[in-house]
Amino acid sequence: MKRIKNLTLGVIAATILSLGLYACSDDNGSLAEKNTVVENNSVSETQMTTNFKMKYGNFTYEVINENLFHIIDGSNGVHPVTYTSNTNLTLLEISDTEAILFEESLQKEYARLKIVDVSGDLAYMDVVFHNGMVLSNIEVPKAVLGWGKWIPAIKEIIEGIFDYISGGDTALPEMVIYDMKDCYRNHMIAMQNCVGGSVSLIADQSTGQCSIGNCVR
Repeated sequence: MKRIKNLTLGVIAATILSLGLYACSDDNGSLAEKNTVVENNSVSETQMTTNFKMKYGNFTYEVINENLFHIIDGSNGVHPVTYTSNTNLTLLEISDTEAILFEESLQKEYARLKIVDVSGDLAYMDVVFHNGMVLSNIEVPKAVLGWGKWIPAIKEIIEGIFDYISGGDTALPEMVIYDMKDCYRNHMIAMQNCVGGSVSLIADQSTGQCSIGNCVR
């Protein structure tokens, strides 16, 4: 009788142990799945904030991250621009086709963005700045329509692209900034003289730093 009792207890203990091991295995599996989901979401967010392109005139402007964009010219030259600003912009959606870039610290509108046409795989956007300056028919991929897709990257860097395109005339007057007109103009000349090559630019609107690199082919 004692032997049967010991055997029964042994079977019960083995059953409990096996269930515990299965539960641990299942927890580990679930954890691995959760980690995979988190990792995949992180990749998606990263992809969302990069490789955003807009075209204006003869140049394509590609957002790389919150402080870097590339200017790509017709001769396939890629010119990296590191841009820093002391503004604090937020993208506010008005409708599916219209949004505002709003300066938080000043509580003022910096620019208004409006999708004016969609044709094929492309959409066309007008930007009207606080001072009345207008950039018309900026070309963006139709695939990025939906302002929520713009927010992670654009609110940080779009001011730099717009300011570069307009030649340094888009700053809010209340912001303590440096005039970057000569900086952008000289970089444009350097790009024109570096056909098929690359000329880097470091532009800091809050300190006036302007560093134009050499032509690299």
